[in-house]
Parts: sequence; C-alpha cells; structure tokens
Amino acid sequence: MSDARAAVVHETDLPMLPTPDRAGRSRQPIDRTTGSHRLIQRVIHYPPGRTATLHHDTSEDVIYVVSGKGRAVADHDVFALESGGALYIPPATNYRYEVDEGHELLLVSVLSPPPAGAHERVGAGAQRGVGRGMAARSTGPDPPRRPPAATHERDQHPIPAGDDRRFKLLTDPKFGCRNVTQFLGTIERSRAPFHTHTYEEAIFILGGEGFVHVDERRVPIRTGTSVFLPPGVPHCLENTSDGVLRLLGVFSPAGSPADKLVD
Repeated sequence: MSDARAAVVHETDLPMLPTPDRAGRSRQPIDRTTGSHRLIQRVIHYPPGRTATLHHDTSEDVIYVVSGKGRAVADHDVFALESGGALYIPPATNYRYEVDEGHELLLVSVLSPPPAGAHERVGAGAQRGVGRGMAARSTGPDPPRRPPAATHERDQHPIPAGDDRRFKLLTDPKFGCRNVTQFLGTIERSRAPFHTHTYEEAIFILGGEGFVHVDERRVPIRTGTSVFLPPGVPHCLENTSDGVLRLLGVFSPAGSPADKLVD
C-alpha cells in the first residue's frame, strides 16, 4: 500500500483567479500541493472573446469541454469546441481559444508532465502550471511530433468496466500522447469494490453525487469535485444519486481505465 494520500477538492474550496492574460478565471485543484507529481488539473472559465496565445514547452495538455461553444486555434488547425468535446495539445504548440458570443467556455485541462514551478501557489496575476522554463526530460530520442487532435464523446464507443460502469476513451497514445490517457466514465447507482491502480489519476465529477472511499475516509463528491488518487492507494467510488454519476478521468502513465487490482 502506498504512503501517499488521496485528495478531494470541492468546487468551493479554491477561489477562481485571473488567468495570466486576464482573459478568464481559473483554479487548480490538483498539483504538487495535493501530492501529484505527474498531473496538474485546471478548471478554466473563459467569457466570450479571444484569449492570448498559450504555450507549454514540454507539457502535453488534454482538455475537455464541460460547457460553452467556440474554437481552439492550434498552430494552423482550427477545432470546433462544444460540450463533450476533447482536445489534445502537444508540447511546444501555440494555441488560443475563441469563445462565441453568448457563451462562457468551461474547460477541464490537465497538464503532464508538470511545468517548472507547478508546486507554487497562485500569486497576483500568476497561474500555477502555466508558462515556460521546464527542462525537458531526457529519455532517449523523441518520436516524431504529432499534431493537435480533437474528438467528441458521442463518437466514442462505450467500453464495459464492470456490470454498472462504462468508459469512453477520449485521448490516449493513438493521438500521439506520451504521458496520459483521458476518458469519460459513467457509474450507475452502486458502489464498486476497493481496488488500486498503478498510475496517478485526476478525476473531475461532471454530474451526479456520491462518495469516494479512500484512506479510511468516506468523502462526499458532487458536480465540480476534483479527486486525486495516487498509485497503489485502495479506493472506490459510490454513486448515491438517482441518475448516473459522470466523471472525467486523466491518468499517467498512459494505459487502460479498465486496468485495476481488486482488493
């Protein structure tokens, strides 16, 4: 069993602070302050208009559109954005968001690996986990750079992960990702058995409510809650709502959401 502890961060636990270009607001529920070494989860709101150019030298960015409508312009590609859409931005890519009039774009972004200074708290006008300056990790020759890519949850086939659970793969190594897998999960009213994973996992609850059972705790979860699960920590999710519990998961290293060890 791992010595690391899970973290549960509710929507009201962190303030929304200005993004570096002041175009929107964001909070960062999961990073080194919550024990994560491979992932940074950010929740970002953009009002109508255009953002400044964004760039991460060495971090992949996997993005899910919770609500809103607009476009992402990445290098020379333009991707339509709407609820349920997913976007993969490779390292060293210039990109920006253009939000349609009458809409506010709500995004969940996960960076991996974390940029330099990712453990620091947000200061006035600064954003943890955004910017340049992290030295690249030397692990041998890099594969050819893959372009940005987009998909939508409606186009992905649901894969069973138990009698009452399904997931859809959104972004994984087939897109060129080296570090992460992004998926959408659904859980019927039930409680899973305790299990562990070999990867770090960042979860965002998209709908429903229930509990996460971890570290001998039973912690409520609801729409907008973020959950960080370290590798090797026994845990399970319980859906106590009348409908389906929907969650967005990103984990690193990349793999299959169905891979688990049941206690």
